Amino acid sequence: MLQQGWNPLEKLYISAKAQISCLYQLICAFVIFVAFTGVRFTSAKSTLRSKGTVLAIAALLVPLSVLFGVVNPNSAHAVTSSNLNFQGRLLTTGGATVTDGTYNMQFDLYTAASGGTTQWTETRLVSATQGVTLKNGFFSVSLGSITAFPGTINWDQEQWLGMTVRGTTSCVFGSCVPTDAEMTPRFKLTAVPYAFQAGTALGVASNPTTTVSANTGAITIKTGNASGATSNSGNLTIDTGTATQTTGTITLGATSASALTLGRSGLTTTNAGALT
Repeated sequence: MLQQGWNPLEKLYISAKAQISCLYQLICAFVIFVAFTGVRFTSAKSTLRSKGTVLAIAALLVPLSVLFGVVNPNSAHAVTSSNLNFQGRLLTTGGATVTDGTYNMQFDLYTAASGGTTQWTETRLVSATQGVTLKNGFFSVSLGSITAFPGTINWDQEQWLGMTVRGTTSCVFGSCVPTDAEMTPRFKLTAVPYAFQAGTALGVASNPTTTVSANTGAITIKTGNASGATSNSGNLTIDTGTATQTTGTITLGATSASALTLGRSGLTTTNAGALT
């Protein structure tokens, strides 16, 4: 028997893109398999209580530009999307769609399935023209587009998304009527959003190996080729950030390198500082 209140069934849809790698397809298949196991949400109160139990089918999508940074370990991308696309549909237990309208909603991100303190809150209010619009029960929000995710979130650990809906009236969220509680259980983020960690990677290295006569992979950092008739390739700059005291140093081949090559044959290498 379905419990009174919100009972979303989790469905994860991953948008496809032509000519993606087999590894990406396998990841998509795995994520969809996990998503179809189903999750039920209940709430202490429900704005739509008069309509009976409500089913919410939700999807959490991450831009492909984020995922590709993980699928292809030999390439590093300087820019990743900082938003999460969250989509869903609200239905009554009878299969009818929730009344069309713009609803007040609040999203929170936690490191626990229950309890704990929110790491991030995004409130979407009707009064601020940021409410969430439902059409035939469907809604879509870009989480992080109103309130940016802080850099303190550790995306390589489990994250849980909380969702609260409080009617369609113009109000301050804390005083919206009815004062619905956050839906439970929270929505557990799948493995894909953890690709955000790629945007803050602390190092780039190929995989180690212990196999006899097997070599580790090479790593290349370069700008893209410019094949146009009058095109130029971009510059490559390696530098440290500024500091209030001493800036960092740049070290090349100081630990294990057997040789160090600068420049290529026929190229003039310019040294702007003093060599030691």
